[in-house]
Amino acid sequence: MGLKIAEIFLLVSIFVLPVIVIAAVVWAIVALLKRNKRSALPQAMTAERGRFSTTQKKNAVLRLLEGEELGALSRELGVTVAVLSEWREMFLAGAETHLKSREQEPADDEVLRLKAMVGELMLKNELLAEKSRLSEDNTPGMPLRK
Repeated sequence: MGLKIAEIFLLVSIFVLPVIVIAAVVWAIVALLKRNKRSALPQAMTAERGRFSTTQKKNAVLRLLEGEELGALSRELGVTVAVLSEWREMFLAGAETHLKSREQEPADDEVLRLKAMVGELMLKNELLAEKSRLSEDNTPGMPLRK
């Protein structure tokens, strides 16, 4: 049995289009990087401190996606290949997550409102408990609690 055109279109849109979109996003990021002529990460800001900012990690990952060799970049930045690979995987996972979209449901707003209300009530409860404890401690003629 042959597939109908609508079935083929559905299969392509489900399986092929997301891959094409991710590839296009990565390509666009690399193109922007080339156009902006990125600078190497300053050695003083990386190896001595031992910590990297989000921007520094992003720039390192973009250099990898641009085709720079993993080992060479690892040596230049003073981090392990495993760390660079982890940054790259996290970066790509974040890009994929942001490509996924779902429409916001009215219940989402209600959930956010209720969560805010619960947080506010918890804070008030803690403040009242502390106020009560302080007033009991300062009441004349009352035995001290231990």
